[in-house]
Amino acid sequence: MGGAPFARAIAKDLPAKAVKLSATEVRALYEGNTWNQKDDCCGFYFASDGTFIGMGRIPGKGDLVHGTGKWTVDADKMCMVGTWTNKAGSGTHEECFIHAKAEGTIYKNWANGKKGDWWFFRQAKPNPADEANRVKPGDSVTPRVNAFKASIG
Repeated sequence: MGGAPFARAIAKDLPAKAVKLSATEVRALYEGNTWNQKDDCCGFYFASDGTFIGMGRIPGKGDLVHGTGKWTVDADKMCMVGTWTNKAGSGTHEECFIHAKAEGTIYKNWANGKKGDWWFFRQAKPNPADEANRVKPGDSVTPRVNAFKASIG
């Protein structure tokens, strides 16, 4: 879910020299990787076949949910649309992010009309707050989802 809390280093605005990432570059950031959120509960695994599995929190409530769906890349934009479920029920949700780069730094922002400050996905000079540090190869989400599903019956 897009409201999952995560710390991020804020860039505010893009540099004047920034250009959009290509679809190939955006896909390489996610495909076959788990994007872990700040807390250990939550994350998203992006399979090569265009599906994802995830754990998230409902924005404003903090309730855990699990989801599955599709992820797509169109130019600089990566979108996830899926069905999210917890004890209270289920519903669909779409979240999209746009990406740009300048001088060795990759920036990220919300799409879907939520644009705010840009943040650093990966800075040219590595920083522990970079979001890229939470993107790891492989699927570490499925075991968390299975445990959560078992806990809610």
